[in-house]
Parts: sequence; C-alpha cells; structure tokens
Amino acid sequence: MRLSTHSLPIITGLALWCVGFGLWHHLTSAAESQLQISVQSRGEGLTEFISNELSLRLPAVSRMAHRWAARPGGTPEVEWRADARRYLRDSLAYKAIEWIDTSYHIRWVEPLKGNEKALGLDLGTEAWRRKPLELAR
Repeated sequence: MRLSTHSLPIITGLALWCVGFGLWHHLTSAAESQLQISVQSRGEGLTEFISNELSLRLPAVSRMAHRWAARPGGTPEVEWRADARRYLRDSLAYKAIEWIDTSYHIRWVEPLKGNEKALGLDLGTEAWRRKPLELAR
C-alpha cells in the first residue's frame, strides 16, 4: 500500500499531536503527583507542629487550672491575674487568658486592656462555643 503525498502531512500531524498529547499528559500527571506529595508533606509537618505546640502549652494551662481549683473558695482575682500575666509573658502564642465560671460567663480576662468587651460574655448561648467548654469540663 502506497501513501499519497496528501496523506503524509495528515499522518505526520496526527503523530505529532499524539506525541504532544502524550507528553502533556505525562507532565500533567507528574506535576499533580508532585503537588500531592508536597501537600501531604506540608500537612504532616503542620500536624506535627500543632501537636508539639499543644504538648508544650497544655500541661502549663492544666497545672494553672488545677492550682486555681485546689484553692478553697477559688483563687483570688489578684493572684489569678498575676499568674495569667506570667503565663502570657512566657507563652507569646496566647493573646489573652479568660476565667470562665460554671455558667460559661467570662468573669476575668488578662490583659484587660483591649478585651473589655469580653467581660460578662455568655459563651454558653452558642453551641459552637459551649460544646468545647462542656468537653473541657
């Protein structure tokens, strides 16, 4: 079977299109695979970072809470504020610490400046705020 001179450009064009499509598909798949690996790696790194941060900060907050709860009649506000200021100074990741009573109202906040609107706020009125508090209790 002999090809005519008119069919040669068509066959060449189809062959080039197939090679181009194959190359495009290969490069797209490789880029997508690399992106998935990168996202997974970043996610694992963030997970580890968050886990480390929590493991560093939660014991201190827990010790503070146990110390305050162990005091007969509760911790006086002056002592609570002093503890909270020290904790904020040593743990720069936190912007404020709040004392929330059993009815989920914010009674004390440190630092007070800039957080005055938080005083008296009832965190129990909205489920998305109340549920974590109930779990923590």
